[in-house]
Amino acid sequence: MIRFIMKYLALDIGDKRTGVAISDDLGITVRPAAVIEVGELFLERLGEIIKNENPDILVVGVPRHQSGDESEKVEQIRKFAKILHHEYNLPVDFEDESATSVEAERRLKEKGMSLQEVKNNVDAEAAAIILEGYLARK
Repeated sequence: MIRFIMKYLALDIGDKRTGVAISDDLGITVRPAAVIEVGELFLERLGEIIKNENPDILVVGVPRHQSGDESEKVEQIRKFAKILHHEYNLPVDFEDESATSVEAERRLKEKGMSLQEVKNNVDAEAAAIILEGYLARK
């Protein structure tokens, strides 16, 4: 049996922070990897993670309204994803991120994290949920 090695890196892009999650080399298991504060070192930190993790594909969360329509932020997110595609020569795919932050908070609270720990980790956990959803559809 031939197995394809495919490593995925997911982003939950926010106004203040971006969560990052990564799969194993077979694209089976997912783990939250980092939360990057938006600021002058944002692109540098994200670039370091992409280079260190060496993914085969980027998965970017896109917000949708309850109606299923894409939110106003999607155009910005798609433009940023296009930049990442050209900068790192990686394919980019998109996944609905609806309600991932709520689910991420619930998971982290179930693990017994304090409110501050939840706040510090929710974006990476949301990125992991985005990636889990994406991989479940594959």
